[in-house]
Amino acid sequence: MQSRLPEERPHAFIIPAQELEELLVEAGELLARDERLSFACLFGSASEGSSFRDIDVGVYLVDESRVGRSRTSGSLRWEIENDLGRRLELRVREKTGVAVPVDLREIVNRR
Repeated sequence: MQSRLPEERPHAFIIPAQELEELLVEAGELLARDERLSFACLFGSASEGSSFRDIDVGVYLVDESRVGRSRTSGSLRWEIENDLGRRLELRVREKTGVAVPVDLREIVNRR
């Protein structure tokens, strides 16, 4: 089945459940290989398998010293959002033919 925009929500996307699950498994594998991440999780409407406007992914960054980088001025966060976020968007477009935005958000531990 072809991915499409739902008629009742013109700014939302519908991707068939099996296709979405395969896409999310591939995205998980891509994220799991990135040494800058401790873990990632899907949230938002795409996690419910319904129509959605974007794919929201929360990422928890590893200790910067482990990857030889600094979060000064959010540089590591920016790098991850622009690198992984764009790669995920491209993968979604390749698989579905639809340009679904992927939003990566840093999960921050507030103690």
